[in-house]
Amino acid sequence: MRAFSFAWKLTSLLTLCVIGAYAQAGRVIDDSMVTRPFRHHVWQAVLTDFVNCKAEVDFAKLRAHPKRLNDYLGQLAACSPENDPTAFPKASDKTAYWINAHNALALRIILDHYPIATTTHITDLETNIHYQLGGKAYSLKKIRQKLGLYAKQDPQLLFTLTDYTVGSPRIQREAFEGSSLTRLEKQAVSEGISNPEVIRIEKAGACTGLQLSPFFKGYERGLFSRPVASVEDRDHIPEAGFVPVALTSEGWVDHLRPFLPPAAYARLGNGCHNAVVFMVRDKNLRQVRF
Repeated sequence: MRAFSFAWKLTSLLTLCVIGAYAQAGRVIDDSMVTRPFRHHVWQAVLTDFVNCKAEVDFAKLRAHPKRLNDYLGQLAACSPENDPTAFPKASDKTAYWINAHNALALRIILDHYPIATTTHITDLETNIHYQLGGKAYSLKKIRQKLGLYAKQDPQLLFTLTDYTVGSPRIQREAFEGSSLTRLEKQAVSEGISNPEVIRIEKAGACTGLQLSPFFKGYERGLFSRPVASVEDRDHIPEAGFVPVALTSEGWVDHLRPFLPPAAYARLGNGCHNAVVFMVRDKNLRQVRF
């Protein structure tokens, strides 16, 4: 009888421990499992371990220890706002997913070609569809087009994505979550505006000119086109059937104006045309150097 009582107490204790482990901070015992609602703590572990305070990536170390990144990619492959919308209860949760997914896929594609110092020779960096999101093939270009449509209402998204090159916005060392989306967007904007490889503000005759990294061209289909038919759910935008809209300097100015210094803000768009040009792209990787 005593043996039975001891065994029952031990079983109860182990059960409580297991439940506690699952409940602790919303984590799971096996980080390859998808959380509900979807959370990005595995991606956070990758950022913490392999990205320094200068937003430089230790690609060599990550290549030797890719498990956490691969676990996260496995979560992304299994679940997205498209195939499991209940795991993303808020619009901000959906947006955070696509931001993190873009940056994680870009990191994996670069890692597939490493060691390299530049992305110049990765011919399919923008179009690679060897990885899936929610059971559906996505390229970096396709994700940026999707987020370009989001950016019509939330221009700060322009600064949240990266391909880890000098000519793209810096990676944020904190994983985007729905609850932190606005704060991290503002942080990304602040860093992007102060990075001359991403955006420059210069006089162009009587006007103020903007020079942008060509990285932003990846948003153009989303920013400057519209679906033929109205689509209520922005996660189910049709693949085809977009009406192209002429790309104009005024369009870019409208999206970037809220984030620019007051002096530039006052002068942009005052009858000035062709005030936006794209720089020569710096494709060198922003990586830890020894």
